Amino acid sequence: MKLFDKRWPWLALLVSLSVLAIGYVGYREVDRQRKEMLESKWVRTSSATVVRKGDGRVYYTIDSFDNLPEPRRSRATDSEQRMHDSNPRYAYSVDWYDRVEAGSRIYVRYQCFSDGQLEIVGVDTKRD
Repeated sequence: MKLFDKRWPWLALLVSLSVLAIGYVGYREVDRQRKEMLESKWVRTSSATVVRKGDGRVYYTIDSFDNLPEPRRSRATDSEQRMHDSNPRYAYSVDWYDRVEAGSRIYVRYQCFSDGQLEIVGVDTKRD
């Protein structure tokens, strides 16, 4: 019984430290996921270049993702390159269709998710 009495404080300390460590790691993970979710909801603006026009559509490519942190920037760049290779992005039936030509600069507002996928929120000729 005396052996158990001597080990009890050490076991209690070990269990307490383990619970604290697990709580700290859990808190850090929840905080990281919250920041990731908030970052996905931010709307960013970037310039884009008009590639061509046709059928009431303005086709464009986004110039850069410099305002994104890594690794989201790399994922967005890869995603945009795959999108451009298969089918470029376009804005349909816009009021500024007649004012732009191939090579013109436009501005795109978008949300970028953690996997690099983009959701276009708006496209316009002037920066907001």
